[in-house]
Amino acid sequence: MPKLIAKIEGRGNGIKTVIVNMSNISRALMRPPAYATKFFGIELGVQSNCDDKVDKYLINGAHEQEKLAEVLDLFIKKYVLCSGCLNPETDFIIEKKKKSFDIKTDCKACVKDETNDDNAEGEEDGEQDGDDALTKQIFEEAERLKDIKLEKSGQGDEQDWAVDMSEEAVAARQKELSSAVIEKMMATEDEPEKDPLDIFAEFVSADPRPSDEAIREEANRLEIRDDKAVAILFQILFEKKLDAKVVKKNKSLLSLFLTSEKCQLGFLGGFERIVGQVLTDLLNEKDIPLLLKLFYDEDLVEEESFLAWSEKSSKKYVKKSLNKEIRDKAVPFINWLKEASEDEDSD
Repeated sequence: MPKLIAKIEGRGNGIKTVIVNMSNISRALMRPPAYATKFFGIELGVQSNCDDKVDKYLINGAHEQEKLAEVLDLFIKKYVLCSGCLNPETDFIIEKKKKSFDIKTDCKACVKDETNDDNAEGEEDGEQDGDDALTKQIFEEAERLKDIKLEKSGQGDEQDWAVDMSEEAVAARQKELSSAVIEKMMATEDEPEKDPLDIFAEFVSADPRPSDEAIREEANRLEIRDDKAVAILFQILFEKKLDAKVVKKNKSLLSLFLTSEKCQLGFLGGFERIVGQVLTDLLNEKDIPLLLKLFYDEDLVEEESFLAWSEKSSKKYVKKSLNKEIRDKAVPFINWLKEASEDEDSD
């Protein structure tokens, strides 16, 4: 099963979390994607929405990827794995009675038949707990998908409903899909997972731009180190213009990531890329020292970080020759910084 990937969309009351690769996960688990999506909603106490046509599955609110992975593990233990031998190769059986629904897993390895939910009553029988509500929603979803077969039990009005996962049934369902849908499914399976850095860059570049706090949370959710995050932020925030006005406008956001010398060196790495590859007009003896002093005056980069950056050549962010050119043009500022430090020491 692929690792769960979540992406937060929107802001304020409209914020939602999209499970990006729910279809791939569901195919690995041999359960329709709506089942796990409904389970997320019930476990987290929020609304969930499934749109099969555009292959989009989301839940209301902002939820961390780690938390969603924990909930998915719970779904797998409860509705996929056999409780006897822990084999995932199980059939999903839905049983409808007069006023209740039961879900069972039938293990192909140890032939264990277990009921997951003892009794899911209809709404007329009173309030439902989480498991009961999920059982009812799964039954309704199974009916909607027409992914079930009806078997007569011969016991009055009681009927057994089961998901038919035989090769013949799967083949028949695939024939019903349009060629476009099949191509999309195949493309999704072959498509590599997005790099967290790319996801973060897309999130920051959204229009309107997310709040500073939301950007900080997204970096945490994607487990991106602050030094890498701030280098990306620099390139996005200053890709069109780099001057005092734009720096002051984004100071509060940048300060959330400039928590150590390593992060400040990442910030200067983003600066190298901007002046060396994008805003090349700034690559001169006048603008480089002035911009570095601006970062110093705005308390974005400390003296020790500037000195460490100036003393060591690096090809981490740009070519080594370009890094050297930028540091050479920064010499007037670095000398001023050293002299100011010496004056303070003498005082």
